[in-house]
Amino acid sequence: MNILTRMHLCLIGCAILFVPFIGSVEIISVLGGLGKNGSIYPLLLGIILFILEMVMHKRKLYIPEGKSFYALLFFCFIGVLSGIANFAELSNLWYQGANGVFRFFLQIGSVIFCLCTALYIYNIFRISGGEQLEVIERFVMLSFVMAGGYSLLELGQLLGVVSATHALYFFNGFFRGENADLLYLRIRSLAIEAPTFAMYVSILFPWILSLWWKWKGIKKAFAILIFFYFILLALLSFSRTAYFILSIEAVLYFILFQYDILMRWKSVVFTLILFLLIAYGAIYQLGNIVPIDVEQVFTSLFTSDQTNQFDSSTNVRYATTVAGLLIWQDHPILGVGLGGYGFYCFDYLPSWIWQSPDPYLWRDNTLVRGVWPPIHNLFARLLAETGILGVMAWLSAFVFLFWEEILVLRTQIGQMESVLLKNLMVSTVGAFLCGFSGDSIYFSFYWIIFGTVWFYLDRFKRGIYS
Repeated sequence: MNILTRMHLCLIGCAILFVPFIGSVEIISVLGGLGKNGSIYPLLLGIILFILEMVMHKRKLYIPEGKSFYALLFFCFIGVLSGIANFAELSNLWYQGANGVFRFFLQIGSVIFCLCTALYIYNIFRISGGEQLEVIERFVMLSFVMAGGYSLLELGQLLGVVSATHALYFFNGFFRGENADLLYLRIRSLAIEAPTFAMYVSILFPWILSLWWKWKGIKKAFAILIFFYFILLALLSFSRTAYFILSIEAVLYFILFQYDILMRWKSVVFTLILFLLIAYGAIYQLGNIVPIDVEQVFTSLFTSDQTNQFDSSTNVRYATTVAGLLIWQDHPILGVGLGGYGFYCFDYLPSWIWQSPDPYLWRDNTLVRGVWPPIHNLFARLLAETGILGVMAWLSAFVFLFWEEILVLRTQIGQMESVLLKNLMVSTVGAFLCGFSGDSIYFSFYWIIFGTVWFYLDRFKRGIYS
């Protein structure tokens, strides 16, 4: 393996290491929302270097054979087509100093960059060979060392430790924007807020839990402590997204690992009882740590009680989703053009959204580069902006991806590699489900998963697995 390939692997490792920085980084503003994710920068550097190698050293570009790759290509094509079909309307739209055509090019450029990211990872993994899932696991765990270490300071702040509060002010100044909340009454780790921290939690869960299978002796007890700490952080995020996705992932994890669980059912039952007792005690004590009721987090999803402090957030999530669906009803085939939701949403938002304070922050059109109108559902956004064709392409990409993971899992791979691949499958479902609570299309781990699965599928098709 030459030094350039090693450098590329190092950059991919850094991208995984920086995955916890979701929406919280302010470095290159021209990149928009894409540039607020820490893992984008090592990937951007790697892609630039790889392109230079192709031009100067005639390095070959390998194209994946997986159907998920062609589904993503079709999604990009539909994205471009949505802009062409709505070009006249977009050129006349302005909001907060941004033109509709500019927003379209920014969004389609970001989508193409994400696809290039997956293609770049596939090529580097194919050139280097080896067991790349082990590399991914190593850097995922290192990312939790960094994110979990930062959260120790957050726990200290919640407990009233003055030195922890001062330390948070110090570290936040390095990567959070000037207008960001430097202190926060929920665990958000290195992400911009708790719901985005839930995106990181969703991909981390299986890798943390599988330490219990891998480690032996006293290390197994340490693995249990790490998992307890992970669950504590998830609980203290008070994120409905985290609770919902972790519940589904736990069921999927049991299905995938049912044979291993049944073989060790005594130790599993003992660990589960111990975990439930500690979790119950932790939940009971949460009210003494922070003034937030865990029960309210759950009930806010199903009630309209204005005394529930989470109900306002629920109104905004549901209302922006409704707006996206109503826009789609008027533009069913190709939507209003990629990036166009913010220009149209105020004509479609239901009246009850104004019971919440959030929309007042992004309704002011006199600002330049103010708070852009968000939509808290990726699928509703894609329906509004790219129509039914765009959503079908996006959904088919994930259906093909999961099927490709199953194909690789059925090959004669080793037991430990099988565990790692099952972890990746659970992370895939978790990342996909994040789309129901946020605009997660630029979540970098999406694209890392795609590139990794294409690499293993390529090995399977070339007969490297027997």
